[in-house]
Amino acid sequence: MNLFRVAAIVVLCAYASPGAFAFGSSEPADPNKAYADGTAALKAGDYKGAEKQFKIVVEATPDNAEANYYLGVAKAGRGDHKGAVKYLDKAIANDDSLWAAYEQDGRSWMALKKKDNAQAALDKLNAKARACGDSCPPELAKAQAALKAVIDGTAPAAPAPQSLLFAPQGEFHAAYVKGGRILGQWGGVKTGH
Repeated sequence: MNLFRVAAIVVLCAYASPGAFAFGSSEPADPNKAYADGTAALKAGDYKGAEKQFKIVVEATPDNAEANYYLGVAKAGRGDHKGAVKYLDKAIANDDSLWAAYEQDGRSWMALKKKDNAQAALDKLNAKARACGDSCPPELAKAQAALKAVIDGTAPAAPAPQSLLFAPQGEFHAAYVKGGRILGQWGGVKTGH
């Protein structure tokens, strides 16, 4: 075989399988590692790094409310509030008790100067609070108060403070923290373990 034919075969194979000749690891990204790296990046205020990691998690588990929430927060932290609301709305659609997602959704709408949309997020929180009455989780009240302050203009519309960012969010977060490798149960995600 001459050199020209070998080169042509390599080029055809590369087009047929773009990932086959990718530099670096041929293994797909581990969404469990990406989740851990993403939360560490968020805690450090590295929104760009967090966005990159949570994109990996969302690609592996697109209906994962926590991953969509954290990706939305990362986008908001980078100033991409339009992109943030896309993922925050998806987080809420997949877990309507992810209170911090409503809060950040409202914050992002306020940053986009869409007060009516922010008020709609607060109205949803208020409706949830009326429904649960005295048995509401404290995180719901915190999200309500924080979003109300943003809408009233007494707090900035910037991403939620770190103290609220990693407040307990629900069953998924608790299971992930306790079990360490919860993502493997969704959609046959291969974790290598």
